[in-house]
Amino acid sequence: MNVLIANLVASIKVVLKHNAVSSKTRHSKYVESIVVKLIKLGVIKSYVNFNQKNTPYLSFVLNYIEGIPMLYDIKVISKSGKKLYSSVKDLKSIKSVFTNVLISTDKGILDYAECMEYNIGGEIILVYT
Repeated sequence: MNVLIANLVASIKVVLKHNAVSSKTRHSKYVESIVVKLIKLGVIKSYVNFNQKNTPYLSFVLNYIEGIPMLYDIKVISKSGKKLYSSVKDLKSIKSVFTNVLISTDKGILDYAECMEYNIGGEIILVYT
């Protein structure tokens, strides 16, 4: 699963580096849930699922306002060899560092504010600015 997340992040970084608008990555329900969350946060504008040679893909468009991307950097935090879990108490203590995070919880993919609202922690998937 983490390989697909790493591919999504790498695709986003390529789009940012080349001042492009869109890219594609391999599809999974987990990757799609991350993209949907990034849409709700205003980072990604839209996405579409499609098949290419019987392989599912997800194409996404980054959100730009007046030519400025709503995302500058994105990093994978939890990796297959080193997962990073955080309780809600730990999340509160690192607020100034990691307010733009996506966290995998029992309630799905949540951002920092939603974790505080539900009083829940989980696996820190990625950080973005």
